[in-house]
Amino acid sequence: MSRGGAHRAPPEHRRGRLTRAAVAAVAAVVLLLGAQGTLSFWNDRATVTGGQFTSGTLNLTVDNQEGNPTPYAKTSLTLTGMLPGESVAAVVQVRNTGTVPFTWTATATTSNTGTADLGPFLTVQMYLGSAATNTTSYPRTGTCTTTTAPVGSGSTSTRLNAGTVGQTGQALCVRVALPSGVLNEAQGKTTGAVTLRLDATQALP
Repeated sequence: MSRGGAHRAPPEHRRGRLTRAAVAAVAAVVLLLGAQGTLSFWNDRATVTGGQFTSGTLNLTVDNQEGNPTPYAKTSLTLTGMLPGESVAAVVQVRNTGTVPFTWTATATTSNTGTADLGPFLTVQMYLGSAATNTTSYPRTGTCTTTTAPVGSGSTSTRLNAGTVGQTGQALCVRVALPSGVLNEAQGKTTGAVTLRLDATQALP
């Protein structure tokens, strides 16, 4: 028999309601935390590239010809049927057609391919900054018109700044002679050649 007043649920029912309420509160907290974890943060990126890079060139030309890998033939530096005391002279223009300055060296060699070769009897002289003149009557004579001493083979080393194909460059006069004192053994030779090698080495700007 119950007395007047509110009906009170059994203690176990109250505990059940409290437990469900606590679970619901925890779930709400979890949901709130989960929503906060999905926030995103902005970001940005910058990329830097350098300008173009190129390399310079070192280029020596002779009479505006490369001469490498195929030798340049200086057709005016020739004389056939040479007799003692005769000579021929020709000028080559050495130019710097690259982008960096260089020093250069000229080395002259004569051929020596056997008993028919006139090369070992020939002499070669070189002069800087000279013109060349040649006579056509006996004795045919080539002259480098300069008052300076000849430059020794392998010792010429002058500076040429970078320029263009049209620049004057440096004149190198080459004189090839059969000395007047050669003996009879120099007669009847059917071959002979002179090679002029020019080597350029980069110089400081």
